[in-house]
Amino acid sequence: MTAEMSGLRHEALLHRGTSDFLAEAVPFVLGGLERGEAVLACLGPSRLGPLREALGSAARDVSFADVQELGALIPTWRDFLAAHPGQPVRGVGEAACPGRRAPPSLADCRRHESLLNAVFGGWGRPWHLLCPYDLDTLDDDLIDMIFRTHPHVREDGRSAGNNLCTPNVAVRVVTTGTLATVRGFVAGFAVHAGLKPVRVDDLALAVGELANNSLRHAGGSGVVRIWAEPGRVLCEVSDFGQIADPLDAGRRAPSSDVEDGRGLWIVRQVCDDVEISSSPAGTVVRVQMALAPQ
Repeated sequence: MTAEMSGLRHEALLHRGTSDFLAEAVPFVLGGLERGEAVLACLGPSRLGPLREALGSAARDVSFADVQELGALIPTWRDFLAAHPGQPVRGVGEAACPGRRAPPSLADCRRHESLLNAVFGGWGRPWHLLCPYDLDTLDDDLIDMIFRTHPHVREDGRSAGNNLCTPNVAVRVVTTGTLATVRGFVAGFAVHAGLKPVRVDDLALAVGELANNSLRHAGGSGVVRIWAEPGRVLCEVSDFGQIADPLDAGRRAPSSDVEDGRGLWIVRQVCDDVEISSSPAGTVVRVQMALAPQ
């Protein structure tokens, strides 16, 4: 293994059709077997059957999983890693499988691919995950998601680093009726990042208040971004609203007879740091929580 393979190497495979997929996936799998790696192919039927057949007798040394039969994919990868302690791992897996019983949305795919980076980026074990995407079936939004969430991209037999990737960032759009979903999204990411339970609750509360402000005061929508950095979890809520005095916003305890103004005050009470940037172009509120020392 190379030095860069001390943790997850998360790579998108851009291909056209089944034959192109097999031309890349078969040598990828065989290369892992030759190196003594444990290999899991977690794919939909349109790729799973052809890959198994193309591998021939080598298929008996590969684990296969049909994504149509799975729920969340991240636990599948975690369980596979746990089942092979001390052994390098190689995987081929797709989040956007057309035949899944509950086909994932673009947001679901983005969250899945982003969480893979956040959960396994610091795993400390070498494993290489190849995520196939058929260019003949992709729209511009999905292509953008792929480049935003994969640190490496493989196409036409060549693999290269991807400068467009923001690997630790997960994104959720806030609209009417999604506040509970947003809180759960933030809490799930924070748990995987290692934030302690009480701090997870505080962060979910804070982001919920910010998202509610976006719904009430900024045209009814906003965007939540959350990511992990060494020693901390950060989250941004952005919208098209404007705060008159961002430096003072939320710094004074609101009067008991005033309904507005509580959200930002609550956010400042529960978060370790709060930064507010606001102009006629919109508002971004960034909050952060420190991770407890290991």
